[in-house]
Amino acid sequence: MYKNIELDRYYDINSSLHKLNPINKTICFLIFTIVTIIVKDIRLMGILGILLINMILMSNIKISLFINEINKIKYFLLILFIFNALIGLQFDSNILIILKIISVALYSSLYILTTSVNSIIYTFNFLLSPLKIFGIKIYDITVMIALTITFIPNILEESLRIIRTISLRGLDYKTGSIKDKIKVFKMMFIPTFNLSFKRSDDLADTLDIRLYNSSNKRSCYRKYIFSFNDLFILFTHISIVAAIIIKGVII
Repeated sequence: MYKNIELDRYYDINSSLHKLNPINKTICFLIFTIVTIIVKDIRLMGILGILLINMILMSNIKISLFINEINKIKYFLLILFIFNALIGLQFDSNILIILKIISVALYSSLYILTTSVNSIIYTFNFLLSPLKIFGIKIYDITVMIALTITFIPNILEESLRIIRTISLRGLDYKTGSIKDKIKVFKMMFIPTFNLSFKRSDDLADTLDIRLYNSSNKRSCYRKYIFSFNDLFILFTHISIVAAIIIKGVII
């Protein structure tokens, strides 16, 4: 039921892509996503595809992991392709939409696999820092994001444990009736909900004991530098954007 849900999928290996500044990776990810969405020329999608393939190779991550990402959405892509064909969308435009979805999905997976949760939180804290002038406590927001990413997998694991227990007692939520599935959901939801509150209380007590104060100035254990590889990757993404604007194929 939830076995395919993965949040913290950082692939801890040594590669040039893993060593990039997380802020730079996030900016490049946003650039790639926006450009992929607005591009209307399949040739430029090919250029973006070449960039994506090169970055995947730079990551030293197994190609099978990215193939699995496409397999997860293959039925969605098939249904979307058939639907677009039925409404009379041209074949080239239909293929372009499918390529856009695959490209964004692969780049998103690449970003998550090569960027740790702490690096992502650090990036959010940096990029949202201008909002501090409006009195918004950015660090509180980033801490909540970090805790969400940390605890959701634990909650899903607990849900799976409850489902296995229910299955051993004879309730089959996969092939049973709608009534049985609703019953299983109720039996799973209440303990999971109570567990979430218990862990929240435990975490709040721990923060109080350690005299946690979000208003204090925070420091970073690791300093992220901007290397030559960061400059090269960023320049490549910006160059593609410039080429697209010059060609005028985004309108």
